[in-house]
Amino acid sequence: MKTNSMATLFRGKQKAMLAELKAIRKGVYHAPTMGDAGENRWRQFMRDHLPHRYQIEKAHVIDSNGKMSEQIDCVIFDRQYSNLVFNQDGVIYVPAESVYAVFELKQNITKQQIEYAGKKIRSVRVLKRTTVAVPQITGKFKKKTLRPIIGGIIAVVSDYKPAFGTGFKKNFSAMKGLWKIDIVFSLQDGLSNAPQSEVGLILLLNALLHELQKVGNAPAIDYRAYSKAAKQ
Repeated sequence: MKTNSMATLFRGKQKAMLAELKAIRKGVYHAPTMGDAGENRWRQFMRDHLPHRYQIEKAHVIDSNGKMSEQIDCVIFDRQYSNLVFNQDGVIYVPAESVYAVFELKQNITKQQIEYAGKKIRSVRVLKRTTVAVPQITGKFKKKTLRPIIGGIIAVVSDYKPAFGTGFKKNFSAMKGLWKIDIVFSLQDGLSNAPQSEVGLILLLNALLHELQKVGNAPAIDYRAYSKAAKQ
């Protein structure tokens, strides 16, 4: 019987993906174009490997008070319990209640990129999230307790030497509270807390799925709050 472990499959994908993204870094000289190409590759990876209950887009996050986050490279969100997504000519807006996780997708990990990612993550976490009880045939489920939104940064390489050494740890540990970064990943170097480069992709996916499991379902949105805001 032929065998093929999940680690072997992901090792091959990682090798191909690293070569592709490094080629983009070398061959595309227009920074926005290079960024868009890399981001698209990462969002497609998420769509291909996360359960279909999760939607993945580049988006702004909004709340019932009319506040809005900065544009986030990768928003992982719900379309069942908080279905209020707006698409205006390709610019996507999703309600804060629907958001499971947000990621910045970069070419490299530096002190500046860590601080930038923390700022972007904070712009989502400060938004108001509503929650209501959900009617069911057997009664009502209680309001869901809101869990922290997962935040992370994904890049091709780390510019730190070593990749996740003292310099990185100093900058990373400074990101606290709403700026806290939960997942840091370099395709070349692995996860910050598990720097195993050859099987990094599967470790990233498992780490993200573990965090998503802890969140569970998104809260049911209070549409009345958004209707009230629309009348003001």
